[in-house]
Order: sequence, then C-alpha cells, then structure tokens
Amino acid sequence: MEKNWNKHWVPNLHTKAIVKVLGQFLRIEQLRLFDNQVLTMTRRKAKKQKLEAARLRLVKQRGPINPCDPNVVPPVEAIMANPQALSHNNTHGPMPRFYVDQLVQCRQCGKEEVWRAAAQQWWYEVAKGNINSKAVLCRACRAVEKQRKVAARKQHQDGLALKEKRD
Repeated sequence: MEKNWNKHWVPNLHTKAIVKVLGQFLRIEQLRLFDNQVLTMTRRKAKKQKLEAARLRLVKQRGPINPCDPNVVPPVEAIMANPQALSHNNTHGPMPRFYVDQLVQCRQCGKEEVWRAAAQQWWYEVAKGNINSKAVLCRACRAVEKQRKVAARKQHQDGLALKEKRD
C-alpha cells in the first residue's frame, strides 16, 4: 500500500522562506505547491501601496492640524522642528513647531497623497525651502514634470551648441 506523502505535507517555516525567495526571484505572486496548496507572495510594491493607503486613511481620519498654533499638542507621530534650521526663513509669521503627515491633492491629476512629516522636515530644514511653500504635485506628476524640464534643458543646450558651431 503506497502512502501519498503530498496529501499530508505541510510546509514549515524554512520551506515557506525558500518559496518566498523563489517567488520574488521569479517575480510571481502565487506559487502552487505539491498538494495544490497556494502560497501568496506579496511584492514590495504591493506592500508599499497598502502602507500608503493606510497612511492616507489615517491622515484623513485625523483631519488637519496647524503645527504653527502654540495651543495644539503635537501628536505622537509628529517630528519636532528645529528652530535653528528654520532660521533661513525671513518671516514675521509663525514657524512650525512640529511636522505631521499632511494630505495633499495634486494640482494636475487630482490624486490625494500624503506629504510625510520626514519629507517636510527635509524640505524646510535641509533643502532650506520657503516655509510658506507646500507640496502641490503628487510623486508621479512631479516625476513627469522633472523629465519635461530635463528634456527642455537638453534641447536648449543642444540649440546653444548648434549656434556656436555655426558662428
């Protein structure tokens, strides 16, 4: 009497790890095992999309917060602002005390996206962006705009080089 081993086979953690690595290498989302049991692979892109959707949901639930208001208590996830790093702003208006994730609606496509607190901190404190500026484009539209500017710059440089050759 022959015993069917595949019928009672249950993958252990080691086997699941191997299957997961194999699935990522082959770029497949599902892998069918010996007994037709299906292990679903989650790609990084899918995980990132789920994380962004959850972050968007949380920001919408929380509502807008004014980080310049001295009476507002910073939320737990807030990143505190460094006043010395914001000194490049020559303004008499209030400076932010902290950064929190903010909801941004893209001007071009209308997509809602989260402008993360860490990105705000980088923009205002490291890149020395104007304190009155806000994000207005989503990442995808920003990438398209960046490519458009690079192409325009290249065309301009090519035109200048051609003009110098003629002269």
